Amino acid sequence: MHEVGHNLNLGHSGERSDEYADSSGMMGYSFRSDNGPVMCFNSAKNFQLGWYDDRSTTIRSNWAGVIIGIAEYDLAIDGHHVIVRIPANEIGGSDDYYVSYNRNKAGTCNSDTRDGPDQVLVHKRRRGTGYGQSTLMAKLSKLASYTIPSTSIVIDFFDLDFNASPRTAHVRIILTPTSSPTVSTESPTSSTTKVPTAAPTQGPTKSQNPTKLPTKGPTIAPTITFQPSTVPSSLPTAVPTKSPTDKPTTSPTALPTSGPT
Repeated sequence: MHEVGHNLNLGHSGERSDEYADSSGMMGYSFRSDNGPVMCFNSAKNFQLGWYDDRSTTIRSNWAGVIIGIAEYDLAIDGHHVIVRIPANEIGGSDDYYVSYNRNKAGTCNSDTRDGPDQVLVHKRRRGTGYGQSTLMAKLSKLASYTIPSTSIVIDFFDLDFNASPRTAHVRIILTPTSSPTVSTESPTSSTTKVPTAAPTQGPTKSQNPTKLPTKGPTIAPTITFQPSTVPSSLPTAVPTKSPTDKPTTSPTALPTSGPT
């Protein structure tokens, strides 16, 4: 099967510095037996061949979804993926990355996979779909994550529905981390905001108190007179006469009569 893969224009698949060390699929080391081990190609090779195209997706933003293995491809329903590709231009390099779930199931095309059975696998290869070497970069168990080197891109295997049929791996891929709230170390530039500039616009319709407040005080201070406004004259205006105007008579005017009449 390894040599058949070369006839299909597939290159080798390695791990770390070993060109043939990826034994999750048939393009690692070859085997002498014609009938085994029973396994297929990895996700990078399958994408190159255009296999499972209806269950493949290329992402360009943060993604979360369900991945199933090629061993249960025939059980896939809407929302299930077999290959998730992260293109090189989203990573900022020259390699595309591929995420898959390496379902190991008896009686299927992947019953004898040797490397990373029932784990989420991450492969890379030079961008494009021509002939090219692929490399196994990570084998993730449930709750494990992998960060693509020299980037902040995280592949997180956060759940596995072991009893589902097909068995489903729940994965999120974070291309752009969500910024955390920043905490300022500086003191506030000003104190609290100003108090309201105006009181409520309307009050009760009728006032129980006078509508106008009294003025603060008399507008003109009262004048105070300490002395009478007119000084009294020093002497009476007329001098009294020195003596009566008529002198009394010297004697009666008539002598009394001599006796009764």
